[in-house]
Amino acid sequence: GYLTESLSMKRTVHGPGAHSKVARTLQSLGELCREKGDLKAAEMYLTEALSMKRTVHGPGAHSTVAVTLHSLGELCRAKGDLEAAEKHLTETLSMYRTVHGPGADSEVSDTLHSLGILCRAKGELEAAEVYLTESLSMDRAVPGPGAHRDVAVTLHSLGELCKETGDLEAAEGYFTESLSMKRTVHGPGAHRDVAVTLRSLGVLCKEKGDLEAAEKHLTESMSMQRTVHGPGTHRSVAVTLHELGELCEEKGDLEAAERHFTESMSIQRTVHGPGAHRDVAVTLHSLGELCKEKGDLEAAEGYFTESLSMQRTVHGPGAHRDVAVTLHSLGYLCIVKGDLQAAGGYVKETLSWLRSRDGPADDRGVG
Repeated sequence: GYLTESLSMKRTVHGPGAHSKVARTLQSLGELCREKGDLKAAEMYLTEALSMKRTVHGPGAHSTVAVTLHSLGELCRAKGDLEAAEKHLTETLSMYRTVHGPGADSEVSDTLHSLGILCRAKGELEAAEVYLTESLSMDRAVPGPGAHRDVAVTLHSLGELCKETGDLEAAEGYFTESLSMKRTVHGPGAHRDVAVTLRSLGVLCKEKGDLEAAEKHLTESMSMQRTVHGPGTHRSVAVTLHELGELCEEKGDLEAAERHFTESMSIQRTVHGPGAHRDVAVTLHSLGELCKEKGDLEAAEGYFTESLSMQRTVHGPGAHRDVAVTLHSLGYLCIVKGDLQAAGGYVKETLSWLRSRDGPADDRGVG
């Protein structure tokens, strides 16, 4: 491509040593590869860019070095290497604070937000709240009052965090403000960012038991996603269809639930291909539970069996919660069908998982 040719030409012009223009093109190639999903190539380009920038600018703090550190931090988070991500992002934050001083700055705020998301992924929820709260405060200070996309994004992240900690009222406050701000920023038409927050509000309302509000938000999110992504298949559409399926099942509308789950599964199989994938396995399990509720035990067994096979492929031979949940469902289904021998095998395997997780004292929890 153009960037690869540009890199080759710049290396020829500037020679084998470190040069800022070569480093800048390496950075661009790294970002491009990350966007395309080629994380290995992205890491190679960004690592060389970082090394070259350190050579050019020396050991002190410099904004262009911080830019590459931040990119590497996000890349490592995408790869699942959370320790390396934290190392890069922490150094980025320190460098930006040195460069920009103690006041509010958008680059500092962006890095605080990234660290908040990272800490949430690591399960460090208190640290995540500290970073996201400071990021929000800085986001509000930088552009001043009024609606701003960065503020709306951080409000959404705080909403997700509060939902995870169980503070549903605070979560609803953050999501509602985020949604209002996104509608102001992006206008009345369909927009991906608006659809994301609508879905989160729908899921939250479902958790709170407000099923009417949940349906309203999820239906609008679905309509908006179909407009944004067009008639083809897209993972976010499948996710919202799954949420709508769960909602309809909870409301007792089993026909609508089955319709949503079936379309979700069809899209997921198209998106993820013919192999095993966790998202497909989860929806297969939900279809199994739905068919069991409808009294169609044969269909339920088929869905549970395929889900179990897929989960074993995805999670490997070790014990995993998703596998145990489906084993338990299959065990219960076999009891209902009167196949006690098969039920015993499934229940024993579920017990084995519980013992591996909690120790033998918790066997009493199976039922």
